[in-house]
Amino acid sequence: MSAVAWALCAHFLLATALFLSNGHDQIVAFILLLLSCAAAACALGASPFPGGISERRVGTLTLCLAVASTLAAFLRQPGDFVSGSRAAYFALSSCALALVATYALEIGTGTELSLGRLARIRPYAMLAVAFALGAWMIHASPSPRIDVWPIHQQAAQALVSGRSPYSPGVIEANDSSHQGIVVRSYGYPPMNAVLTAVAYAATGETRWATLAAIVLGGYLLWLTARRGRRPGEPWPDLLLACFLFHPRGLFVVEQAWGDPLALPFLAGFALAAASGRRRLAAVLLGLLCSVKQHFAIYGVVLVLVPGIGVSGAVLALATAVATYVPFALASPRGLWTGLVELHTKGSFRADSLSLTAIIADAGFILPGWVGIVSTLAFLAAFLPRVPRKLGPLLLASAVSFLVFYVLGRQAFCNYYYVVCQTLLIAAAVL
Repeated sequence: MSAVAWALCAHFLLATALFLSNGHDQIVAFILLLLSCAAAACALGASPFPGGISERRVGTLTLCLAVASTLAAFLRQPGDFVSGSRAAYFALSSCALALVATYALEIGTGTELSLGRLARIRPYAMLAVAFALGAWMIHASPSPRIDVWPIHQQAAQALVSGRSPYSPGVIEANDSSHQGIVVRSYGYPPMNAVLTAVAYAATGETRWATLAAIVLGGYLLWLTARRGRRPGEPWPDLLLACFLFHPRGLFVVEQAWGDPLALPFLAGFALAAASGRRRLAAVLLGLLCSVKQHFAIYGVVLVLVPGIGVSGAVLALATAVATYVPFALASPRGLWTGLVELHTKGSFRADSLSLTAIIADAGFILPGWVGIVSTLAFLAAFLPRVPRKLGPLLLASAVSFLVFYVLGRQAFCNYYYVVCQTLLIAAAVL
């Protein structure tokens, strides 16, 4: 199979694992996770997208994945803390499924249908439906019982009022995974606080930033996939459907996780790099790496994209550092406590979807450094062999994160969700 087909298979297997487990320790989901890792590795070693008959087959595969992802909305409730009627949810999900289904005849016959304006507005309709579904989720689950949500709310409120989220006394939330423990530090990089504060200032709810990031990331993915193709071709639209209608996408929005905030920067980087806008790509890479601490892995891999070079690497690093400087000056001790100490002292999570959790079930606890060392070893051994092209390097970053998460101290739905979308962006570039 082609690299694109393998990448899509890896995406589907990982998305199904999340659908079954919500990113928690579960044996079937873990088997699917391992199969996803194998498929992603095969994508790295496969030939580029060959076109012709294989392109049509991959189009069929993408249609099946898009339909399966969208249909999953009817098979499981969208979130954990939804209250009230689900009528709007089922109506919008039906619209999403109907939109995706309109591509079936085009893929089956290999010809573009005479749908007129409908063919041109379908991707925009999918973006609108995805945004409406996310808006429904935010209103249907106004107070998710997870510590991430009040932490982001408090940090955004502090930033809007002119205080650093890393200052003492700003954060106080009950740890939802450890009863009796109170979280008093903001454990996310400043970019999380800035982006969620914008949403909070406008709406009083930080999750609008996550929703906007997913929809914008999908739009940039679609623009990337459309490069060099005729308007109305179904392939970019179906990739967009897989991106927007991920089986656990609404769950990610409900839980207020900040990982999807990186998606516009990742998809924007891919589009800028593919378009030859190297300086913009370097800036977006720096912003991408500043969303979460371990997203520095993206920087290590993607700085090798042709055209970035040493100057681009310096620009990306300077951009990332610039996001930290104001907060380091305002509350240096608080920044260190939240970004370093909070995580180094954090306990191992035996309920995560990882090999370390499976081994823990058997009575063995692996050292916390195994994930980091394994990822570094993978990068040292295999990164020199990866072709210096945007598509393979995006695949290499996805595989690197899979190694880091599978062997790390904890990895949940939000972690793997971004890997799923990274695989789709790689497919769009390939």
